[in-house]
Amino acid sequence: MLRLVAIRLARELPVPVTRAGEVPLVDARTRGRADLVVVAGAMRGQDMALLQVADVELAIEIVSPGSLTTDRITKPAQYAAAGIPAFWRVETAQQVSVTAYALQPGHTVYTELGTWTEGQVMRLAEPFELKLAIDDLVP
Repeated sequence: MLRLVAIRLARELPVPVTRAGEVPLVDARTRGRADLVVVAGAMRGQDMALLQVADVELAIEIVSPGSLTTDRITKPAQYAAAGIPAFWRVETAQQVSVTAYALQPGHTVYTELGTWTEGQVMRLAEPFELKLAIDDLVP
């Protein structure tokens, strides 16, 4: 599923999508690992080991049975506190769905923008324009 989401997003987005290693969330000691990140254009072609939290425009977690609490609660809270502007959660149990969140100026918690399920098309303008059929994410 991770590879499918990465490939599909790479086709649709004007910025690089990568499976990153650990992202420094606050400092060198406080790190997190997102399933996928979309990085700022300045990072294109750069060594992802040099990735800083300010380079991350979007963090994406693909929820698995062993990571429910971490992917739904812990990681979004960490990403928001670190100032990552957008977060998506991809659910895969029963049917595929994507929930998008944005960090509003001055806030430290994400605001939900919407949830899209199979048969629907996700349309967003921020942090970049995107039109994505959720059916394209179904293995």
